[in-house]
Amino acid sequence: MRSLTTVLGLLVLGAPLAAAPPRNPLSIAQYLYAHPDRVYTRDEAELSSNFFAPRLRKLYREDRAAHEGEAPNLDFDFLSDSQDPSVTDVKVTADPSGIQKDRQIVTVHFLEYGKTETELFFFERQKGRWLISEVQCTTPGNEWTLSKIMEGGS
Repeated sequence: MRSLTTVLGLLVLGAPLAAAPPRNPLSIAQYLYAHPDRVYTRDEAELSSNFFAPRLRKLYREDRAAHEGEAPNLDFDFLSDSQDPSVTDVKVTADPSGIQKDRQIVTVHFLEYGKTETELFFFERQKGRWLISEVQCTTPGNEWTLSKIMEGGS
């Protein structure tokens, strides 16, 4: 079972956000993967409010509340798709032709212990801010969707 402490490293860096946080989906994903040594946080309010869209934020909080004292459904660091992150060779891309007014998909390729991983980040612009509405791992043999995991599926 993946460790509970690893889940705390979902999205927020260990330090408070910089004065000028990233403003578009590509720069947000680059920002999240730029400091793998500072991925963990103990501040879950900061975690969900800074990057998650309301639906994902709600699922995250419900998952945690439903499993108080136990490992939640989301019991791993999904940025690295592991319990013990060792992310290298990160490549973050966004197809300019795929940009819609208020939606964009960003693809992140990286190595985790030498294995190639691919994750898709689905962004939505809400009230002028770009927020993550979904994350999918598309690595063959290890496919998952973040919201489904938090709902108890995969």
